[in-house]
Amino acid sequence: MIQMAGLFNPIIRESVEMLYQYDSEYIFDSDKFDSAFTFEKVSYAEGIRNCLK
Repeated sequence: MIQMAGLFNPIIRESVEMLYQYDSEYIFDSDKFDSAFTFEKVSYAEGIRNCLK
């Protein structure tokens, strides 16, 4: 149904390509990043404050 609607609406046409992202849950694991780089983890609130400086 969405693909058919995409024939008439370019925004819907583009969103059809992204539907696979909703097939399953996202699992975020930063272990590889943490082992490759040395970044200090901060809370969201602290990160926002740092960005606003």
